[in-house]
Amino acid sequence: MIKMMKNNKKLLLILGVCIFLLGIAAFAITRSNKFFGDRIEPEDSTLSDDNLFPSYWDYAADVMTYVLEKNDKIADCEIDISYSDEEILSVTAEITLAAQSTESEIQSDKIANYISQTLDIPTEKIAISIH
Repeated sequence: MIKMMKNNKKLLLILGVCIFLLGIAAFAITRSNKFFGDRIEPEDSTLSDDNLFPSYWDYAADVMTYVLEKNDKIADCEIDISYSDEEILSVTAEITLAAQSTESEIQSDKIANYISQTLDIPTEKIAISIH
């Protein structure tokens, strides 16, 4: 019985030492750049405020282009948003008509209203050219 208790204490001591050494090794690995490679620091993140704003306007332009191109009278549409310091300066929309369409079939004022409401800007900042 005494011998069995000594064996259990040895096993517990060996197990404790192994767990301690594994803990030290895990801590060293997680602190090492070799294991995780180059970490992205918060200031290096691609989700900074400077990068989020332009990509939002690009996304908005892509969505409006997609919606306008769903019209079978419009073959191609390109929307360019000029902005500075989170404020839209102007919007240019170049619309290419489909082969069977005429310029009178496209209502540029409705397109201007659509862009105005989507971007929450006055229609005076929007220039539309139809080809």
